[in-house]
Amino acid sequence: MYQDIIYQDLDKTFDHLEHRTVAWFTENKHQPPAGLFYLYLRAARTGEFCADYARLLDGSMECLTGVLPQLTNRLAPRIATAAGLSGLKTRRILSMLLYWLSQHHSGQSDALPGREEVMDIFSSILENTTLRLW
Repeated sequence: MYQDIIYQDLDKTFDHLEHRTVAWFTENKHQPPAGLFYLYLRAARTGEFCADYARLLDGSMECLTGVLPQLTNRLAPRIATAAGLSGLKTRRILSMLLYWLSQHHSGQSDALPGREEVMDIFSSILENTTLRLW
């Protein structure tokens, strides 16, 4: 799975992605919060972050249990600060977003929600109108 980064320092890969992500959220924080996360999802699927996430996420058990939690732990507090959002809400959205990215980058994107559903989910989390399952 991680053949091309196995000899590199994974922390450096995370540091690079974290730095770029924080810069992106800082530059785009004028967007409405749900739209901000949707735009980031698009950038991570096919835009400027696509190559970074494609290298890290493959839908394997190792990815789901090792990489996704590390990414969430690293990115969520920094994104929350940069975007001026609640840390818990940011963590919930980011966890879901990263899972969707792992599905997308592993070729399992057929069942992923469309734009309207994603925006509805993100808005519900941000407005505290979701079921409390976490």
